[in-house]
Amino acid sequence: DHLYIGVKANDYVGRDVVALHDIDGDGCDEFAVGADGEDHGLSAQGTVHVIFGWGSKCASLVPREIVLTAGAANARAGYALDSGADIDGDNVPDLLIGGYNYSDGSAAVGTAWVVTGAYLKTLKPEVIVDGKAPTALYPMVPPGSKTRVSVTGEVTAGQFGWSVAFVPGLEKDGRAGILVG
Repeated sequence: DHLYIGVKANDYVGRDVVALHDIDGDGCDEFAVGADGEDHGLSAQGTVHVIFGWGSKCASLVPREIVLTAGAANARAGYALDSGADIDGDNVPDLLIGGYNYSDGSAAVGTAWVVTGAYLKTLKPEVIVDGKAPTALYPMVPPGSKTRVSVTGEVTAGQFGWSVAFVPGLEKDGRAGILVG
């Protein structure tokens, strides 16, 4: 058993939680925990903690995690989460993250990020020690990415990203699409 507790008040750890299935291919499922009030240097940017499965049949006997950050103050990333779909067709489940207060530089319009399982597989999870957050923080958008991995709202204060969902079979080729509220 493992108890996961937020680091400080108003981080809102656990605002949303979603099963990710097996990202690292060890036969054990992962899960993601939103913390839309977490700072890490930028006020209420929000984060998502990806916790990797652990136990005798897993890659690790103890929980490990990575922390994804929005990189924008007040984005409130992690308010809404979804998974269970493979949007890029690589047979690795992807993660959808809503940040309803993300600013496009002029106004808070909200956004939704698609974080591919392929990207998550490249990140190095750290062992959780005494409930302390990992020291490495990773951006939701991979550095140097040439593909679109987010969609941004167009209405000021519209709270785009308040809710997010993958929709299986939405695309013409049968892949999942996304819905953003």
